[in-house]
Amino acid sequence: MRDPEITDPAPGFIGILNGGQGVVVCVRLNAKNSFGAYTGRATWGFAFREGMIVAQWPEGNSLACQGRAYFPFPELSADLKAAR
Repeated sequence: MRDPEITDPAPGFIGILNGGQGVVVCVRLNAKNSFGAYTGRATWGFAFREGMIVAQWPEGNSLACQGRAYFPFPELSADLKAAR
């Protein structure tokens, strides 16, 4: 993946089936498909409760990631791992 970014954990709506509210972390990244080509930037949301992921969703399936501040997350970058 390239150009990963992450948000700080924050309370958010995680869906009625997941208990309504939880801690949400959102990640933006540009991943490769099965042909090895980058697919473009996508956003994923992850909901946590008691330290475990209880839900995840792709871009467009939640309002929990909208309007959040993203920060670089170079630890996930394929470019960084290749340089080591």
